[in-house]
Amino acid sequence: MKTKGLTKVLIMGLALTVFTGCQEEEFYEKEYFDGAIEEFERKQKTIEEDDLAEQIVDEEDDQGINPGDSDSDDPRDDDGSGDNGSGDDGSGDNGSGDDGSGDNGSGDDGSGDDGSGDDGSGDNGSGDNGSGDNGSGDNGSGDDGSGDDGSGDDGSGDDGSGDDTDPVIIEKSDTFTQRGESVPVDILWVVDNSGSMEDEQNALAHNFNAFIKDFASKNIDFQMAITVTDRNRRKYAKRSDELEIMSDLTKAKMDANKDRFISDFKKHIKVGIRGYGLEKGLKASEVFSDIYANHWFREDAYLAIVYVTDERDQSEKSVANHLKQIAKWKKNAGLVKAYSIVDMDNLVSTRYILKGYDRYKEMSDRTGGYVANINDDFHTTLSGMGNNIANLSDQFPLSSTPWDANEIVVKVNGIESVEWEYDANQNAIKFFPGAVPADGSSIEVIYDIEE
Repeated sequence: MKTKGLTKVLIMGLALTVFTGCQEEEFYEKEYFDGAIEEFERKQKTIEEDDLAEQIVDEEDDQGINPGDSDSDDPRDDDGSGDNGSGDDGSGDNGSGDDGSGDNGSGDDGSGDDGSGDDGSGDNGSGDNGSGDNGSGDNGSGDDGSGDDGSGDDGSGDDGSGDDTDPVIIEKSDTFTQRGESVPVDILWVVDNSGSMEDEQNALAHNFNAFIKDFASKNIDFQMAITVTDRNRRKYAKRSDELEIMSDLTKAKMDANKDRFISDFKKHIKVGIRGYGLEKGLKASEVFSDIYANHWFREDAYLAIVYVTDERDQSEKSVANHLKQIAKWKKNAGLVKAYSIVDMDNLVSTRYILKGYDRYKEMSDRTGGYVANINDDFHTTLSGMGNNIANLSDQFPLSSTPWDANEIVVKVNGIESVEWEYDANQNAIKFFPGAVPADGSSIEVIYDIEE
């Protein structure tokens, strides 16, 4: 020990001598000196601990003690934490993991500790025979009744109390006020304004007549708006431009001058191709809704969103989340319908272009709309989509899915009506021809839903 102390003094003296010769401005290296001292002390401590350990081993050898069998009665050696009690006491392996082959016959039955470890002196009541393994863990009862006969699945999991509980059914009602001869429709076009969309925008403009013809023939109260997939840069989504579009594309403007109305649509729908290539159509529709809901949305009107793009949606949120945020502005969530004109053929992505239409399809599926291929004939596509949206005007959408469609009750001005049908695809009530309620009528639909 004196030698160790002398060594320490000599090292410290040598270090002091070296650093004393340093110039004053270099003395910041004191940290190195302190570190050297700490490292030396750490090594000395390790040496002392090793010496102490060797001394303990020597003493045990002198007394004839085997370190591996230090004390068969010490509960710390076999107290259930390793094999028999807490590790397998029924909480971890009772019937599923150690069905008698892990601990109760090979580990603790006398073969592992031959009578000295588990014969009753160390664990006879605390470790293995009563609390540890004798019915809950490993003593042959791994699967014989302790794991599955009443402790694990005795009615709490699979016997009827967990999965066979009867659903809670509550009554719900949706109310509507008939406006004119049809339900009004608000149409929002979300058009991809990236570099690959010039031909598609031209085709959309050229075939618009096919889309709008049913609105004119059915005298539907509609209005339109247009936005783009790139709303990050304001020059592509100027509020002044969007307000102008909303003013130009209305039923009143079409009735006043149909040719001018169609010309205005063709001009506005060509949104350009200088937008960002990271298309976010779903986000664009949500952002538009947040900005213009109070200005443009009609609470009791359908909101038909038409997405036109040749690439995958890359909005950050989930589809369900975007839909929830848009539907919050409507009196009835069933009034939101999504239609997608997307590329369904070219699905191979490149380094710069992400193909796919799964998110737009999900949006359409969730709302009862449908998906069309942007590579098909635009006249046919727009004609079918226009007809589908126009048909919404004589339907009354339900805000939830009925538990039993046969139990739906429809009342017009408080009097029950039977002149209607339920459209499961649209989740809507549609009155028979000649039975559509008169303007101003109050319509109530009563049905059951699962809570």
